[in-house]
Amino acid sequence: MGTAIRTITRVQDADDVATTPGAGTNGLAMTWDAVEQKFVLGAKTQPVFVFTFDDVFASQYTYAFPRLAEFGWNGTLFVPTGDGVRIGTGGCMSASQITAMYEAGWEIGSHTVNHVDLSGVNEATLISELEDSKAAIISYGWGTPRSFAYPSGIWSNAIIDKVKLYYDYARSIIVGYHVDNAMEYRVRALGEALSGYRYSWADLVVQVNECARRGGLCVFYTHGVQNPDLPYHTSTRHFDDLCDLVYALGYRVMTFTDAMDAYRARAAHVSNLILNPDLALMDYANAARYLDWTVISDASNALTFTDSVITATSGEAATAYVGYTLGELEPDVTYRFGFYVSGDIASASNGLYAKVEGPAGFTAVLSSPLKGSSLVRSYVYRDFSYATGATPPSQLTILWALASGSATIYEIDLRRMT
Repeated sequence: MGTAIRTITRVQDADDVATTPGAGTNGLAMTWDAVEQKFVLGAKTQPVFVFTFDDVFASQYTYAFPRLAEFGWNGTLFVPTGDGVRIGTGGCMSASQITAMYEAGWEIGSHTVNHVDLSGVNEATLISELEDSKAAIISYGWGTPRSFAYPSGIWSNAIIDKVKLYYDYARSIIVGYHVDNAMEYRVRALGEALSGYRYSWADLVVQVNECARRGGLCVFYTHGVQNPDLPYHTSTRHFDDLCDLVYALGYRVMTFTDAMDAYRARAAHVSNLILNPDLALMDYANAARYLDWTVISDASNALTFTDSVITATSGEAATAYVGYTLGELEPDVTYRFGFYVSGDIASASNGLYAKVEGPAGFTAVLSSPLKGSSLVRSYVYRDFSYATGATPPSQLTILWALASGSATIYEIDLRRMT
């Protein structure tokens, strides 16, 4: 690893890193530890981090490129290839600068030809934007692109069907980190946070810590890296802080396609994450394509499903349920069913619960009720097991037992604890 501007301790566990700024210059322990942290696949899967940059702004070459090089890291550029669209225009990189980054090990991915909203073009134009961009990248000598980023983050199933003809993976701007290979054409990302445009630095740190704990794949995206903070850009100060955090948490930094290839290959080795039911909520109308989450009761239409989350709003007089039908689980093993919640849940008695249910003979178990004002990433979970010969559970339930309040429920999972 090259010499970094600031030196920090690489930690064994993400819990050891502060989640808010304060200590030193960026909330991290600022002492040097020259010993590389070793991660053993199966004991702790090493988390992977990807830096992605859209639209070839000049500061990606003048600042991000040398900054990442100090750590021995490379990133991924998503390039609109059309003449006069970005390359060589004011404030953007020249083709020779992009070539220098490619020759240093950076990946060049497609961002269409003209950076158009693909949902507003006909099929012929859609195919041309995908096909001609790929051909242009090859003609520049930047390799054969396997990755794609949707302009403005806009995608649909019809667009994905065409993207699959030309590329192996596609990055979205759905907020979060990558959790399942079923989402290879809607890879989640964390971006725009550092400018305050979408959420705060502290929010980003929480997500990066969570991904490190899970041994997952975290994709960051931005446009320019410059001062002052601008929408769609990242300040140099926060970019430096992010680099320090990624190093401290023991992430392996890879280009986008290399990371996706590695994640696909290692998925079979990650045994503790049994399922990620929020995949079913990406496209609620077609939820059965992913997993069997179904609305069991919602008399007042209190629950809505969009962009991988459940949103529960006031008006449900009694209860509303969302259920997932379990397959066979092992006896004498402890599992944890949990999810994160943000919102306002005002209730004198009831609240929001994680519930595990089963057929006759299985005693349902319920988490403590979650309630409160201005909740931010509050975690609700219930551990459970069943003995050999006993009746196994058959259903996970999110129970909304409120007459008022609203909440967003996301990052739902079931994991093996023992």
